[in-house]
Amino acid sequence: MDAKSDHRLSISQFLAHKLEPEVQALASKFDGGSFMCCHSQFFAETGIWIEELVPVFRKLDAQLAVANERRVAILSPRLTGA
Repeated sequence: MDAKSDHRLSISQFLAHKLEPEVQALASKFDGGSFMCCHSQFFAETGIWIEELVPVFRKLDAQLAVANERRVAILSPRLTGA
């Protein structure tokens, strides 16, 4: 795939597509951050965007935020007023 052009794919299309080695290598580099951040970075570097993942990643990011707020509340109740 040409990184300079956009490729809108479904999940099944993406999974069925044989990825170039550089795209596979890019996917293995992501570690941490938000799901949407990774999805956006992957799009910026490859031109691949999978719309079906957007609502899923947004929900996962929201769950991470809630989990982080709970952790802060446990570790430092004074900061959260708990």
